[in-house]
Amino acid sequence: MNEPPSLANCWNETVSPSATSPATGPLNPREYMRRRRQRRLERNTNATEEAKTWADRNGFALRVNNEGHHWMWQKGRFVAEWWPSSAKLVFNRNYDRSFDAHDWTAVIPFLERKTGES
Repeated sequence: MNEPPSLANCWNETVSPSATSPATGPLNPREYMRRRRQRRLERNTNATEEAKTWADRNGFALRVNNEGHHWMWQKGRFVAEWWPSSAKLVFNRNYDRSFDAHDWTAVIPFLERKTGES
């Protein structure tokens, strides 16, 4: 009599190779989060020049600090700070109220609304 495949074997056969490998199984939640944050950081750090071009064209000064972990847009007295790995966006150092922006282009609508431009 044939036995049904175990759940572990079914899992490894149906999940994409980039998410897991048959030898290691699925990632634990903390490792998954760490890798997701690292991918987000790398994706945005690779787009730094594009972000600087946008900032220059729209009258913002952009500083990217701490190897891409902390971005600051400034226009007059307005300052927006963004941390790509956590997707946290704050305005004028109001750290008690933050917004989610997973990509630098997602920051643009916030900047336009806060400075009255569109």
